[in-house]
Amino acid sequence: MEIKLLSSLKEYQLFYKAVYGNDPLFRDGKSHLLPLVCGRESSFCRNSWQQMIAVTDQNKTLCQGVLIRHNNAPGMLNIAFFEALPDQQEAVDMLLGHAETEGRKLGCSRLAAGMDGHLNYGLGFALAGNGTPSFGESYNPPYYANYFGGFTAIGLSGYRDNIRTVRQVVYRDYAKGAVDTARYHAEPAAINDDTLHRYTNLSNAIFAEHTAYFKREYREDVELFQPMKPLLNTGNLIFLKDCGQDIGYVFWYPDFNELVPPGGRLGLPEVLRYRLAGGLRVMKMVEIGVLPDYRNKGLVMLGFKTALDIIEARHRQAQTVISSWIADDNLQSVYLARRYVKEKCKSFVLYEKNI
Repeated sequence: MEIKLLSSLKEYQLFYKAVYGNDPLFRDGKSHLLPLVCGRESSFCRNSWQQMIAVTDQNKTLCQGVLIRHNNAPGMLNIAFFEALPDQQEAVDMLLGHAETEGRKLGCSRLAAGMDGHLNYGLGFALAGNGTPSFGESYNPPYYANYFGGFTAIGLSGYRDNIRTVRQVVYRDYAKGAVDTARYHAEPAAINDDTLHRYTNLSNAIFAEHTAYFKREYREDVELFQPMKPLLNTGNLIFLKDCGQDIGYVFWYPDFNELVPPGGRLGLPEVLRYRLAGGLRVMKMVEIGVLPDYRNKGLVMLGFKTALDIIEARHRQAQTVISSWIADDNLQSVYLARRYVKEKCKSFVLYEKNI
């Protein structure tokens, strides 16, 4: 076995077929995401040191990953876009050993595995029982979680519930006057240069202390949102306001993976089908955040209600609300999620190790 440096994204993507070719649950969000993070002209790549590596045996790839140290997180070396065949612990250990050596050379103090560059792109290895991934959700064979002995595991969970049940609870809380609507309001927004600046600035202020988060650059978010623009309408991004000042936001969208067949990826035919017919049944609350000084004021509920109002008007066929991942140790967010979206339906794990 040997470590091989990979020179192109196409070479890296060739391995996907070996891992996922016979997986009926697989929906290919990886081929679209990899260039956003690792394409040489992408803002994220220009803001980071990267090395694409594989462990091979007689020219057969056994496992691979992209080592990333972002300029805004110089102490962390991220083992991103990890892929491996089953029963390849020796090869994975070789890859991890190489990562640890490179991390020390770069002056990093810890390794992270299970984050595809930044948590805005994808976080956590999916565990057994997660089923088909939603749009924007990490997916992998469940045996990946067994490859990281010696790392500290950080649990993440996703939740779901019937949309009518969710709406009843949210509207009931809202009717109790839990938020000062004379002071606070919600502003449905379009995705454009101005709103993305606001989104990036809020994200950096809201999530600065969150597990694995590090500062986002505006151009990185522009490139992340650009491919999604044909799918998003005014109101998929909702700002929470205090007398005209941005204090939080909600970002949500339908689960576009409902349109994607096994092994497929979201493309122009699926976009046209959505625009012409709609009909998606699952709505995903991707991000909900409020500035620290404004928490516990009912603002998350206000944002959630606004999103549900828009869904009721535009997506009358909607049946289910799901969340993105929530860190299990973020108890405030867990309690809030389970108040409105009660059933835990997804489990993920992020791995970290001091070096």
